[in-house]
Amino acid sequence: QEKINSTSPSYTTGTYNNETVRIAALSRVIPVKSKPVSVVVLVAQTRTGQDAVTDRVANTAAALGIGFFIIAGILSWIAIQSAVSPLHKVADALGRRGAHDLRPLTHPVPQELEPLVGSLNSFIARLRGALNRTETFITEAAHHVRTPLATVRAQAEIALRQTETDASRKTLRSVIRAVDESSRSATQLLDHAMVTYRSDQMTMNEFDYSALVCEMIRSAAITADLKDLTIEQEITGDIMVWGDRILVENALRNLLDNAIKYSPPETTIAINLSSQHHQNKPIAQLSICDQGRGLGGMEQSSLTQRFGRGSNVKDIIGSGLGLTIVDEVTKAHDGHFEISARTGGGTCALIQLPQH
Repeated sequence: QEKINSTSPSYTTGTYNNETVRIAALSRVIPVKSKPVSVVVLVAQTRTGQDAVTDRVANTAAALGIGFFIIAGILSWIAIQSAVSPLHKVADALGRRGAHDLRPLTHPVPQELEPLVGSLNSFIARLRGALNRTETFITEAAHHVRTPLATVRAQAEIALRQTETDASRKTLRSVIRAVDESSRSATQLLDHAMVTYRSDQMTMNEFDYSALVCEMIRSAAITADLKDLTIEQEITGDIMVWGDRILVENALRNLLDNAIKYSPPETTIAINLSSQHHQNKPIAQLSICDQGRGLGGMEQSSLTQRFGRGSNVKDIIGSGLGLTIVDEVTKAHDGHFEISARTGGGTCALIQLPQH
């Protein structure tokens, strides 16, 4: 027994029906028949009920904590995405650009990213300037080299006519051949510099592709006649192409030049131009097939590299830039270029350009 306070409850632990209970006791004095009588009120609760209440409170607190954690995580994710989204947009804008696209980045960004975009544009400007200086140097070098080479060739031809000894004539022929090779390399370096420059700033318009092919065939016919070559052409209708006419003309000139240069005398070059569909889009497909020496076992990826040449054409003057120019022009127009060995000997070059 514990002394029970009449003003505030007392608490104790006891046993009831073999169960531990927590007891709260409160004493009050009430009048009964004009006599004061002390009354004690006892309220007991088993520990099982108390544990259930404790567990319910703990579970509620845990649920609230998890809920707040989830909400905080969602809000944090939204905040991170909002902060990183401009960076993703900048990355996407740069990723969609071509290899030669060096325009300044004008995509709108938050104020916090303006220093980054400014530094990036500054770097692009410096890179563009360096490339322009390089291309200018190549162009000027090609111009300055071709003029003295032409003079050397003219003097060598004069000396070849005047000399009488076989050794001197052999030496002069080697000089003329070396001059021709150097002159051709300088010309194609100039062409390649022009292609690289115009690929960044192409003048796009619709032009008559059929007329251009016919014009290039007429220009090449003079050189082909010197080797008694026959050019068979099959052009289906008037085919229009959307692109840079100067770049496409340069690519066609190199393809026809290769076909004539590597074809043996008295053979045929077959040229076919038609309108086809690829992935439900109209394309202009041009094929030029010769009966020359083929690819010499080399892959297209090797032949389209700068200065890449087949091992079977070392005795023929060439710079190894012709197919590089064709490949770069085709890529600049989102087209397709393919070169393969022809059945029965020779090579087939295929160019596909979008018509719209």
